[in-house]
Amino acid sequence: MDVQRRTSRRASTLRYGLLGILCLAAVIGGAASFDSLRSAAPVVDRSTTWTDTVKRGLFVRQVRGDGSLIPERSQWIVAPADGRVERIFVQAGAPVGIDTVLLELSNPEVERSALEAQWQLTAARAELELTHAQMKDELLEMEANLARLNAEYEEAQDAADADTKLHADHLLSDWDWKRSAAKVHQLSELLRIARQQADAKKESQPARLAVGEARVAQAKALLEFRRKCTESLRVRAGTEGVLQQWEDAVQVGRQITTGLSVARICDPRQLKAVICVQEALARDVGIGQHAQIDTGGSQLSGIVTRVAPAARGGTVAVEVALETTAPQGARPDQTVVGAIDIERLKDVLYVARPANTYPQTTTMLFKVEGDYARAVRVSLGSSSASAIQILNGLREGDTIVLSDMAQKDGVDRIRLR
Repeated sequence: MDVQRRTSRRASTLRYGLLGILCLAAVIGGAASFDSLRSAAPVVDRSTTWTDTVKRGLFVRQVRGDGSLIPERSQWIVAPADGRVERIFVQAGAPVGIDTVLLELSNPEVERSALEAQWQLTAARAELELTHAQMKDELLEMEANLARLNAEYEEAQDAADADTKLHADHLLSDWDWKRSAAKVHQLSELLRIARQQADAKKESQPARLAVGEARVAQAKALLEFRRKCTESLRVRAGTEGVLQQWEDAVQVGRQITTGLSVARICDPRQLKAVICVQEALARDVGIGQHAQIDTGGSQLSGIVTRVAPAARGGTVAVEVALETTAPQGARPDQTVVGAIDIERLKDVLYVARPANTYPQTTTMLFKVEGDYARAVRVSLGSSSASAIQILNGLREGDTIVLSDMAQKDGVDRIRLR
């Protein structure tokens, strides 16, 4: 016969109570453990972390690029004639003047041509002097002939006058009288012709002299040209500036040809900047935009004057005319960094550009809150070379982490120590 135990209900109650207490303790312990895990945020050294504060105001969009200073005005010196390089007088980097001799060439053919031109001028001058002498002799001969004919005419005229008297007194035959008159007429015609010949000779003398003088002038011009060709073998700068470079072909002993560029001279006082902007960023660059040029020791301001129509190697060349004088020591081909202002946005939120961020996107950034930084979703707008616009997710005065936090993806909070 079974005997019912009175203590069984009480024991069951105690067991259920103990089980409830254990479950409650487990829940409380789990929550505490969860809070402990949440509080154990990754630790980041504050000294190695870059931060910046969100600001409100004028936001200047800029694009940056590396480039160099180049002269506004430069001149290539070309070889005036074929020749062999004998001497080089000036080295690259030296200042030069208009008459500075850069190098000396030798060309026997040019020198021989100059000698021939000298001989031709001497011959032309001798021919002119001979023409002068010949004309003088001819003039004297004509005057002598005129004097002779005039004397003969006067003598014949006197004889004819005497024969006329004798003929009137019937002391001279008609035939002798007519012969005497005919001689006078003959000498008169000869004298008239001689005078016409003398006049024609005198009138032709200036033309003959002009021919001789033209030959002399021609020979003189040719000689001057040949001398200039000879003188041009001493190649001069022709302008003031600095000898920037020699062509590789210009070496002592080498033969160079006419028209070959041998040296480049530039004016270091008038420089402009050429900045290479990435092709993707260059579409917003236009003529007239302001730019700042960093030479490494000074900041220069300028205006965009030209944008290359085509890209090369993924970049577009942008020329900037300097508004300020280049500092002392600035040289052509000096490396510079340029920043071009492409847009000015008023009364906008902006911050220094965090790592791995892009314009017109939404990203997660860490906002600093005391000793912690919390991940927040931020909408970004237009970007500049070193800053970016904040559209949503942050307020003025918020401080964010700029450093690369890619390794903290999926973490909603970090601790700064």
